[in-house]
Amino acid sequence: MHDLTRLALALSTLTQVAAALRELDDLAAESRSSFAAIVFEFFASGPSPSSAFDFETRIAMAVRELGRRVVERVYNRLEGEGLLAPRQCVP
Repeated sequence: MHDLTRLALALSTLTQVAAALRELDDLAAESRSSFAAIVFEFFASGPSPSSAFDFETRIAMAVRELGRRVVERVYNRLEGEGLLAPRQCVP
């Protein structure tokens, strides 16, 4: 691979990573309020085995949803660039 090709690939990769990181920041900001609400409700309900179970379950669901959204955004970004698209469709 020629140096110019490597440089172009590196720049393209850095651009993609920077855009993905901005999207991750947006997702984190969007999720912050739901995490805060879950924590607030846990403190407001008082400690008990059932409230602790509910708190842990809701946090786990929120983390899973955040992870799902991150994966979705990353894959959508790759597909938009044609990186995951097949080069040739064979019937």
